[in-house]
Amino acid sequence: MTYMHTITTTEQWEQAKEHSRSEAVFVMKTSNTCPISLRAEIEYKQFETNVPKYNLVVQHARDISNLIAEELDVRHESPQVFLLKDGECIWQETHSAITRKTLQEAAENFA
Repeated sequence: MTYMHTITTTEQWEQAKEHSRSEAVFVMKTSNTCPISLRAEIEYKQFETNVPKYNLVVQHARDISNLIAEELDVRHESPQVFLLKDGECIWQETHSAITRKTLQEAAENFA
């Protein structure tokens, strides 16, 4: 399985953005109380890729989740996955549309 970095602090979010300046990275926000999030998280974890993956649980880092939405200029959703390149969101998907297939397509088309 692809190693997944956890985001719980502003510094870790900054590291993810900085990482995206050298290569595209996935960032996923999930809720630990939502069944749709659980299904999407399973898809994300099982998705094998060379694209680095980051994960944030909203209940563990709500302030960072809000900061991500603000900095990327996107509406907060959960679950939600982004593909970042050069610190910018170049692709995103939410809820039931988060599947291994859509993640693979994003990796192939945008990373």
